[in-house]
Amino acid sequence: MINHRNAMILCAVLAATSACRRRRAPDGQTPNANGVSNANNTNGAGTPGTSSASGPSAPGISGTQGQSSVESVPPTPATGCPAQQPNSALGPGTVHTEHITTNETWTLEGSPHRFPNGIVIEENVTVTVAPCAVVLLGEGRTFHVGGGGAVMAVGEAQRPIRIGSNKNEPQPGDWQAVSFEEHARASSRLAHVTIEHGGATSAYGEASCFRSRLAGTDVQHVTLRACRGYGAWLADNGSFSTTSTNLVVRETVVGGHSHSGAVYLQRANAVRTLPEGTYTGNEINEIAIGTNQAVDESGTWRNPGVRYHIADDVDLRIEGPRSPVVQIAPGTTIAFGSNSSIAVGWDAEGGLTADGGSEQGRITFTAAATEPNAGAWEGVYVGERALRSRTKFNWVTIAFAGGDSGYDEACAWNPQENDGALYLSSALPAENVSHVTFSGLPENAAAIVRVFRGTAVDYGAAALGNNFGAGTACKQSPVRGGEGCADNARCD
Repeated sequence: MINHRNAMILCAVLAATSACRRRRAPDGQTPNANGVSNANNTNGAGTPGTSSASGPSAPGISGTQGQSSVESVPPTPATGCPAQQPNSALGPGTVHTEHITTNETWTLEGSPHRFPNGIVIEENVTVTVAPCAVVLLGEGRTFHVGGGGAVMAVGEAQRPIRIGSNKNEPQPGDWQAVSFEEHARASSRLAHVTIEHGGATSAYGEASCFRSRLAGTDVQHVTLRACRGYGAWLADNGSFSTTSTNLVVRETVVGGHSHSGAVYLQRANAVRTLPEGTYTGNEINEIAIGTNQAVDESGTWRNPGVRYHIADDVDLRIEGPRSPVVQIAPGTTIAFGSNSSIAVGWDAEGGLTADGGSEQGRITFTAAATEPNAGAWEGVYVGERALRSRTKFNWVTIAFAGGDSGYDEACAWNPQENDGALYLSSALPAENVSHVTFSGLPENAAAIVRVFRGTAVDYGAAALGNNFGAGTACKQSPVRGGEGCADNARCD
């Protein structure tokens, strides 16, 4: 219960809002008990300023969906920029209940805003977090933005916002994450925000500081630090907005979890939305991709400065009704787990442009294992429906491929081996396979498996600059002619 004295303290220490100011009502409207007119809120969230059954409206809150979340108020307002102070230096702050049922503003003066039981932003509710404000969550709890809910946490470069653990000496994994549901409002925005010490075990996804199932989640100048598991975890339709920029993930720890890294993307379609940023300085520096869903949207996979890690048993496909083309940025490394592969234009049209441009920009497809064996992953497949002019492998390394594919469409060149690194069911122009280095292949495996029929294309010409490695027994497999495979077919 907020008594009259505490309500007055709130009005003194928090942002002056309609709930704390007696003002003249517009013509034809009558002020309520708090001196606020019952005008409609322009954002459709309800009528501002109405007092709740539990006492006066708390400052910074408008709407009639429910009552203020404030349980107790600070004895004195915070000063300076609390977000730049350690927890141990903060005062008691404002204590809130879990469910946010009316629009609220969490201010610098009321900081830290403590949520011992977590946060649930309900439908049609917007929470605004002011620059320099601090939001702290109890052990194992979540900052949950529900369907129809929104959060506007927009700080400034010199006046950031901080969201973290309610403990004086916080550690990675103290609480769960800032979590956006799929139908949270896309108007939500985080800017100049640090989220830290999340990653408690969750039934709703991999441990992380930030989780989103919301398409176009907007993060600008956001730092995820000292998280357990991953910094960010995106699932289902979760992706970043086109305006997202400068995402920093650092000091992430494994913390007993089976998976860890900078960012986890359940669907490879989200890779094209990964913002520019910094993804190093973690116990494991990588962007993980976890499932088999096809990439059916065109876009560029930027070079994040760490490797992309395709999980075990993933058949990553680039194809779809819109004929997607994925472009791999120079310098990018994509590491494949056991029994994994990448295929383009297999069941539908698609293209893959992997062009490093020079030795300095070489793109690498390799195994994810720390000490990989030959054939640690399957390889790269180019299907008959690949867009030939948009599928290129220039200045690329394919290493440790050639794992058992079960693929038997090529002409056999060895009774014990029918696998390779680069499978071509479509005869790409010779110049589209140039300066490719093959290494770490199994004995008797082919570097290039020419599955296509008809006239042979020679990818071994010296002018192409392909390096098949001294230990490669078969540079390119025999081609199936009009009469089928020749008896005693031999590699070129």
